[in-house]
Amino acid sequence: MSESRRSVLVAGAQGVTGRAAAEHFSSLPATKVYGLSRRMLEEIPNVVAINVDLLWPEDVERAIAPLKDITHIVFAAFVEKETPGERSAVNVSLLRNLLDVADKNASGLRHVTLYQGGKAYGADLGPFKTPAREDDPRLMGPNFYYDQEDFLKDRQSGRPWHYTILRREAVSGFAVGKTPLSFPASDQGICRCLRHVCAAVTDLGSFGNLLCRPFPTTCGNIHSSKELCSLSKPP
Repeated sequence: MSESRRSVLVAGAQGVTGRAAAEHFSSLPATKVYGLSRRMLEEIPNVVAINVDLLWPEDVERAIAPLKDITHIVFAAFVEKETPGERSAVNVSLLRNLLDVADKNASGLRHVTLYQGGKAYGADLGPFKTPAREDDPRLMGPNFYYDQEDFLKDRQSGRPWHYTILRREAVSGFAVGKTPLSFPASDQGICRCLRHVCAAVTDLGSFGNLLCRPFPTTCGNIHSSKELCSLSKPP
């Protein structure tokens, strides 16, 4: 990015990925950061917290339309659903509702970043070919990553802004109300990573001993895993 003035809108700023992005951009010079969250956003220094439900177009219009200075969007919002079809429908709606308003009101929009993960390779369906490649053929849908990508590609056509899709191998970090862990970027991927989920237990704000809790998986899954994720006791 250039050092010209930026206004970065981070959708899903309460989550692991969104919070990390908000903290990073807020540390850069000449950068204003808006953090979107459906829940009350835990205070992040130099981030303007905005409570909005991206599933409600009227709420998105209320919260986002006044932000005419947005130059960059980092989309890390996600809603889990029971079936792939439901998951695809709701997560495409999140992205569409946000872009419907931002694209119309922020004339200086320059870039949109969208995150993907292991579900793009079928990590939620079972073992998959490794090494997986971004140019591998798509799996049978519905898949919300594919549908979000197709929507973003169609929406960008003819517009002055550009987009990047980041398909990360793993996520490492924390979010308020969540256990600090490192794990493959899919909810099922962790099954193939660890026989036990190690959770740090806090007491009066300080980290205590690590507890290993059983997590359903098999030794075969562990041996066929990607990198082994580790969690160490903080200093």
